[in-house]
This record gives sequence, structure tokens and C-alpha cells, in this order.
Amino acid sequence: MPRASEGMPVRVALDSAHTFRGETDSVRLLTTGQLFREGSGFTLIYGETGMDMSCGMITMMTRLTCGNDRVSLERSEPDYSTMIFDKQGQYTCQDGGEEYMGEGFRLVADNVDYHLGDADGRINLSFSIMGEYDSGKYDIDIKFAKQKPKPRRRAKAC
Repeated sequence: MPRASEGMPVRVALDSAHTFRGETDSVRLLTTGQLFREGSGFTLIYGETGMDMSCGMITMMTRLTCGNDRVSLERSEPDYSTMIFDKQGQYTCQDGGEEYMGEGFRLVADNVDYHLGDADGRINLSFSIMGEYDSGKYDIDIKFAKQKPKPRRRAKAC
């Protein structure tokens, strides 16, 4: 994993919508992260902090790697998962997790798109998770831009 000091600091805005049985829940996350350029692709790493009723306060790291018409998403513990999306059509998740009761699931990507500019970018994922228990449809839109340096404060003259 690249060192954080080697990446460009970015502001990250993630908009997510989960539709299940006709009802949609939306979430917006604003955080900071690190952007690493890798040839014609890039990696975006950001943290999410939240509350889990069973564990208390948790922080998860998310790593999105984009390139070669593919987006891979890896999340750290306590909710570890790895998903791979291909831009070339509907593909099944190449590596995933398990649903409750040990039943596996299948991930089908409807739309996978990403763009990287000089100091900003966007990743858009739309997918369905199917298994013994249908988990519905997810739409995730991630925008990121170079983080502006904090202004230096001058000391007041006495």
C-alpha cells in the first residue's frame, strides 16, 4: 500500500442510494482521502467513521482502484469486503462475502464509470446484489477534488 505522504490530499463527497422493495434510502458522506496516480489509472483511499450498536465507534478504510476498464473496491474490518466491477457489461462479483446463514451472493454491475482530471475526479457504480436474500439495488456516486491548503494564521501584533 502506498504511503499516505505520497498521495495527493483530496476532499471526497459520496452519495449513495439503496433501493429495496420499492423504497430508497439515501446517504451522503463528506470526508478526506488520498489520491494516488498509477499509470493511466488511480487509487482513491478514504476513511469512514460511524457508530455500530454492537461495537461502538468504528472507522473503516475504503480503497477504490480504477484502471483497465475495472474498478475494485476493498473495505477494511470490521465490515471487510472486496468487490470488482468491469466497465464492459454486466459482470458478476469476482470476490465477495457471505450472506447470513453462509449463503453466498452474486453482484451484477449495471453501470461502472470513472474519470480523473488534473485535480478532481468521479467514480460512479450502479449494481445489484442477489442471493438467497435479495439485497436490492445500489447507486454510488463519488466525487473528489484536490484539498485546498489551510490558510496560515498570522500572529496578532501586540
